Amino acid sequence: SIALVRGRDTLVLGGWGKANLENDVAATARSVYRIGSITKQFTAAAVMQFVEQGKMRLDDSIGTYLPTLPVAWRGATVRQFLNHTSGVPSYTDIGARWARRWGEEMTPDTLVALTANDTVWFKPGTRWQYDNTGYVVLGMLVEKIAGRPWAADVAERFAKPLGLDDTRNCATRPVIPRRALGYEPQGSQWVNAPFLAMSQPFSAGALCSTVGDLARWNHALASGQVGMAT
Repeated sequence: SIALVRGRDTLVLGGWGKANLENDVAATARSVYRIGSITKQFTAAAVMQFVEQGKMRLDDSIGTYLPTLPVAWRGATVRQFLNHTSGVPSYTDIGARWARRWGEEMTPDTLVALTANDTVWFKPGTRWQYDNTGYVVLGMLVEKIAGRPWAADVAERFAKPLGLDDTRNCATRPVIPRRALGYEPQGSQWVNAPFLAMSQPFSAGALCSTVGDLARWNHALASGQVGMAT
């Protein structure tokens, strides 16, 4: 599915191929896909709105707001979690310890616990390394400041006001209209992708959306409707 937009003009909006191979369902511009780490934009935007509203500061330590995190993590700042320089070890980098548990629904606290006893990657602010656990922590921060679940906050803060009707938490059990399925190649054939309980990506990667919604989201970001960069 593709949306190509120049300014206010939509040049291409369509879908090709299949959204579901077993039922021979064609992909369209309204096919709903897991958007993976594009989810992080929404989490980061919520945090930045809190900063603009004076509810937190970027250079406060994360422990100021989440004092129950592992001791070694608490000194890293909100900014360092946002820009992947916190040094907190990511659960997606621990190999079989995580992969064998893909089918389990997990809470944010459980996700944190996966690497809570691991050695930190580096002193905060001294290096950069892509970090999914860092964005799980930011989702916990959003829940703490907003006083509601992360997914509900995304819906109320962004999806409803911006008209992103197909952007939502991509939870496993709900029926989501037009949801595309995932596949991977096996030799010359396609097979169903391994099952992943969608509570695990959480605020680092659990949203679904369409190309049309993402085009509207990008316009909102670029036009200042979401917030200011700092």
